Amino acid sequence: MSAKIAKTNTSIEVKLVGRLDMEASIQVGEEIEEVLTGEIRSVTFDMSELQYLSSSGIRVLVSAAKEMHNRGGKIEVINYNPSIKKILDVTDFFSICG
Repeated sequence: MSAKIAKTNTSIEVKLVGRLDMEASIQVGEEIEEVLTGEIRSVTFDMSELQYLSSSGIRVLVSAAKEMHNRGGKIEVINYNPSIKKILDVTDFFSICG
């Protein structure tokens, strides 16, 4: 699992590659917390290369969504495959992130 994070003054794009399981979620969550500073108002998760998303991975996404909500910002999830979309739908993630 890897997370490629690109940051601008007001946004972060996180490209998730591989499996976002329990072990990887801890690392990715910490990496996102480190860059989620200052004037960040937008987080985009690119899932084009994500193969698996666990409940721990969902927790990382929800934490980012809550932080963006508290900042008056937004979160976006893009380029997910059908199996990842099903997980996001079942967990009602899209209603959480607005």
